[in-house]
Amino acid sequence: IKMGNIINDLKKIIFASKVGKCYSASEWQNFYKQASSELPIKHLASCSDCLDIVNQLHSIPTLSERNPFDTIDRDGSDGNSTPFNSSNSSSVFSEKSVNSSLLLKKLEENRQKRFEYLPREVTFCVNGWPFTSSTVEAGTNRFILRPKLDEGLESLELLDERGELLCHILLSENSSDLLKQSVAISPNQQVNFSIIWLEDYPEINLEYSDKRILSNEVKESSFLSSLSNFIIKLQDFFPRRLVFASAVVALFVISIVAIQVFWQRKFENLQQDLAKINSEKQLFQNRLTKAETLSQTLENDLVRLKQEQLEQTNNPSVIPNIPNIPNISNIPKIELPKIDPASKIKLALAVAAQNTITNLIYNTRAVMSPILLQRGTQSVFGVRLPKYEENSQQEFTSYIVKFNLPKQKPFTQQIKLPANSADPAFISIEVKIYNTDNISANTMADAVIIGVVGNQEVKIDTIPLKFE
Repeated sequence: IKMGNIINDLKKIIFASKVGKCYSASEWQNFYKQASSELPIKHLASCSDCLDIVNQLHSIPTLSERNPFDTIDRDGSDGNSTPFNSSNSSSVFSEKSVNSSLLLKKLEENRQKRFEYLPREVTFCVNGWPFTSSTVEAGTNRFILRPKLDEGLESLELLDERGELLCHILLSENSSDLLKQSVAISPNQQVNFSIIWLEDYPEINLEYSDKRILSNEVKESSFLSSLSNFIIKLQDFFPRRLVFASAVVALFVISIVAIQVFWQRKFENLQQDLAKINSEKQLFQNRLTKAETLSQTLENDLVRLKQEQLEQTNNPSVIPNIPNIPNISNIPKIELPKIDPASKIKLALAVAAQNTITNLIYNTRAVMSPILLQRGTQSVFGVRLPKYEENSQQEFTSYIVKFNLPKQKPFTQQIKLPANSADPAFISIEVKIYNTDNISANTMADAVIIGVVGNQEVKIDTIPLKFE
């Protein structure tokens, strides 16, 4: 949708789909003369051509002749309208124009905020229930779900991380065939989905893409952008004579971009290594300071013992209890223990503060790909868990999350079920994994979700994870 006058855009949306057939001017005149009760109001409200014909029959300005501000309110004011040529008509018109301008400006600002916002995370909902969410990346973001619903498939929704609705698609309740559809949310945002029914359950394939998101690995510098624009101008000026030269220059630009990306990655890796070295250096310095303090204390004790021994030599009547003098040279060297990177990893659980979760498990039995987590000081994902055990329908008293890394002992954390919550059947839990920057890239892991009923532990599901 192009950002223009909001009133004109609303007109385009209203008159985009006509209901019924069009009528001539004589046919519309007969409708009003006969005072027919079968006046096609639905068609009149959806067709700008027929509406202009009726306006001309009643000596009313057509849609193109009206000021956009005049369409905000009704044509009359219940018989209390002031004549245009009255003494206060100028002030009334001026006040109305000012109020209309402020309203139009406010509406335009709100619409710009809605369509210009760049979502960083989208949540895929079925029948109003959130099933899965993912960070928006460059290219196509795919969702594949096969939920076992107790009700008919009625609608599909996409929400951003703020909970704002991006797309809402209504579906037929009795639809059992292959369904494909493409929806252009905006000039930059596109949604494609297909539904296949397998064994009376739908398999939903949804693709979301946003052209505004560029890959961080292919960002051109200002110099490269200027050079590219210069090449385009040369191609426009000499479209046929410099084809070979343009190709050579294009290869040169691509080579520069590749070299820049390579050195940028190498620089980032060196920065990460330098940060780790500085951290270990600080740790070693602290331990060295403690060792020097201990050595200074031992030297002071040695000097004191020598003074006491000298006093004993000068005064033999006093026999002090002199302990064995320690030999500083025999003090063993302090060996600093090796630090296992995985030992810095910590796991924490908390009740989710908002209803935007990454994966819904248990009841949905959805087919999900691994959750992609960004490595850093902390990685976060959420789960929506049932409050009651499936077979006995007893309420879980707490939940246990076991985080498993390859060749490492599992990290376990437990959280109690809160006494009060808005949802009577489910609870959303936020899982935080700290210090994941010590984990290698593309490492596969999993999180085992366990519910506790009394002294019994019931496994709910296993969620695959992947650290990028």
